Formats: sequence, C-alpha cells, structure tokens
Amino acid sequence: MSHFDEPFDIMPDMLCVATVSGAFEKVNPSFARVLGRKVEELLSMPLLEFVHEDDRAKTQAVIVDLAAGGKIVGFKNRYRRADGSYVQLDWNAVMSPITGKIFATARPICEAGCNCAMAYGSMSPGDVPATQEATKAVLMHTRLVAEETSKRLVAHDEGDLKAP
Repeated sequence: MSHFDEPFDIMPDMLCVATVSGAFEKVNPSFARVLGRKVEELLSMPLLEFVHEDDRAKTQAVIVDLAAGGKIVGFKNRYRRADGSYVQLDWNAVMSPITGKIFATARPICEAGCNCAMAYGSMSPGDVPATQEATKAVLMHTRLVAEETSKRLVAHDEGDLKAP
C-alpha cells in the first residue's frame, strides 16, 4: 500500500487518476458514490461516456489542454449518474510531467452554485468532524513525507559535496 492510498480512499472529495486518452485508471469511493456507480464500471468505460452530451467537446478540449501541460481550476461539466440524472461537477486537475497521468478532484455543485457534497451522498452531516480530522491527518502525513524527502535530498546533496 502506497503512502497515498489511504488518503485517496478516505477523502470526501471525488478523486481520480485518468489517462490523456480519456480513461479512468483510479477513482476513489466518493467518486463512485456521488455517481451511484461501482468503481469497476467507471474504470471499464471511457470517461466521456459519463459526460453529458453537450459537455463532451469542452471536456475533450480540457483533456487536450492538460495533456499539453496545462492546469485546470474550476472547470464545470455534467456527469450522468447511474439513475440517469446528471450532477454538475466542479473540477481541478493537473497532468503529472513524470507519469503523464491526469490527477483530478471534483465536487458536486448545486444549481445555486454551492458545493453540495452532502446532497449527493459523498458526505453526511455527521461526517464533517470526521472529515476535518481526516483532512488534518492527510495534511500532517503529507507534511511529514515532504520533510523526510527534503532531509533525504539535503543528505544526498551534502554527500555529493563531500565526495572527492
């Protein structure tokens, strides 16, 4: 299990890893829950199959922008839920220059434009304190990993300086 598997699985936000060819490689349980689908179903079909027909061209254009190294903040499109209804999602995404994969987060938004994670079942009111604690734990873990990585890089650089 990677250091990031647990945070990926417990975060209330919808998280995914996708390819620039338009396939989901990984989605978290919140992603599946909001769409009312099984993870396996989401991984088995091109992601554009779930996007509202009127939003497919702009979604494809965003994927092309990401593939060119762009960063997307606040992109909105509609995804089809298992019951046939649509949910509007607010996306943030980047492509990793190392892996070439797209890493994205999404949150359902209501018609009024507010975040409505509770309305779509990715959170319940009782989850808020637990979510805050989980977020704190993820941030602490990320900070510790970053500090350890920094120490190793410094030690490595110092070793290079000491070498004859």
